[in-house]
Amino acid sequence: MVHVPRTVVLADALASLSQNQRERLLRKEAALIEYLDSQASSRPGQEDDR
Repeated sequence: MVHVPRTVVLADALASLSQNQRERLLRKEAALIEYLDSQASSRPGQEDDR
């Protein structure tokens, strides 16, 4: 978990998904985490701070 100041606007990581896909992921926490991890690992130049 990280601290994000209230003044920072975060990008919607699920914006590219259809409404059905979004709802399915939001109901399954493990699937949501896997999806977000795959998106983060596919971005070049992103460092993993875990």
